[in-house]
Amino acid sequence: MWLILLLICFLVIFATLWYLRVVSKTSSKERIVILCKFPRPGGVKTRLIPGLGEAGAARAQLYMSDHMLDVLSEFQRQRVGITVEVKAFGGSADQFKYWLGRKLFPRQCFSWSFQCDGHLGIKMADALNSAFNEGSEFAVLIGSDTPAVNADILETALSKLRSPDCEMILGRAQDGGYYLVGFRRQVKERLGVLNDIFEGIEWSTSTVCHRQAEIATGLGVKVQLMPQILQDVDTPDDLPEFEKSVGVSVTALKAPVLSIVIPTLNEEENIERALRSIKENSSWIDYIEVIISDGGSTDSTLGKVDEFAQNNPELRIKTVRGGRGRGKQLNAGASEATGVNLLFLHADGSLPLAFDRHILLTLAEPGNIAGAFNLGWDVLQGDKRNDCSRLISAQLQLGQLLHLACYKFTETAYGDQGMFMSRKIFEKVGHFPPYRLMEDYEMALKLQRYGHLKILQEVFIIASARRLIKKGVWKARFINCLMVMGYHMGIHPDTLANFYYG
Repeated sequence: MWLILLLICFLVIFATLWYLRVVSKTSSKERIVILCKFPRPGGVKTRLIPGLGEAGAARAQLYMSDHMLDVLSEFQRQRVGITVEVKAFGGSADQFKYWLGRKLFPRQCFSWSFQCDGHLGIKMADALNSAFNEGSEFAVLIGSDTPAVNADILETALSKLRSPDCEMILGRAQDGGYYLVGFRRQVKERLGVLNDIFEGIEWSTSTVCHRQAEIATGLGVKVQLMPQILQDVDTPDDLPEFEKSVGVSVTALKAPVLSIVIPTLNEEENIERALRSIKENSSWIDYIEVIISDGGSTDSTLGKVDEFAQNNPELRIKTVRGGRGRGKQLNAGASEATGVNLLFLHADGSLPLAFDRHILLTLAEPGNIAGAFNLGWDVLQGDKRNDCSRLISAQLQLGQLLHLACYKFTETAYGDQGMFMSRKIFEKVGHFPPYRLMEDYEMALKLQRYGHLKILQEVFIIASARRLIKKGVWKARFINCLMVMGYHMGIHPDTLANFYYG
């Protein structure tokens, strides 16, 4: 009996959610459609490849797509009731789900589907026909390669379409094409479908916008032009527009500098090993800088840093005073960084071979806004392998397995795993909280609002297990669990730090 009641409740909840999604989608009068290509190196922005390389051109496409999705998300928050649809091309269903699944869109007002086959006109006609078939009164379609499109421009387009004097709106691009097209529902009702409006046009030529307006007018459609003429980003000459609108430099696209921030406080035993791992295991040492953010060390930590810097001038190292508390130190170090990507490394951590290559590839995967390495121990995967009892080794290995199992459900990482992200995301989430403890955990939770934090399960960062073994492996893990529970119960992290550090 209870099983039947539970099944009925489940079906009612499922049916209600499905109904709300369908009703909200079909009852919305206004829809924004964005055409979006999966940014696979060599398959997108081919005219940018001579200047940026295949990987750089793909990074540019990813930056622009994410930028435009953020614009649409913000516009949707300002204008309740507008639906957003992504028409996807070039990737698999799983890739797009991973990429788009955590964008800040209300689920009932957001959808995505694949573009149909055919030339650009057929794709646009199909997307707009679908919008009107699903009940929209006004529909606007944009691309993802005109980053100057913003909420004001979208509002202007919809406002013009609400006027009876405008049945079709076009936004002219500087190259003669157009960056925006929109319709009133009446046009489709009168013509049956919109396909004829997009036929007879030589796409990717300087006459596209003029020819489009001419064809529509010939079919009796009232056409108006947007007051703003914007620039697409298609060629190297367009990259200043990319830098201005997206906020990422061309240098960052070609050769992204990685800034490694290391918070220190009396780390004379560890800091040299951490710096050596950076130098020896990097793939592109010329594109790496290290910022030591010291919390007031009273031992020889800073002296060892200076000595290493003098003996290894090929590695750029800077020291800053970060204040007390790891959160403050991390933020102080990041504020001095010049790199497009940031890696936050604990002083007792040793980085894996080609760590910078792993970071670049991970952040280039659509959907990943941050990442971290798998946590290894010096007595298991490092240079002190087998320097502990079998019992301790088994406990540490079991702990690693439990952490990876938890990651699949929580997608969280901790500071000793070497968290990395772009500077753009770091600024977007609001930096680390200025706590003495749990700053890494709260950062991981904030990152989840914007995308995925990916742990590289086969790539280990090596940390010292000495303190863990001294405290007791399971006792230490139990205390860590208590800290997480206390955090979620509302206990301030600094209060938890007093307990944790004694």
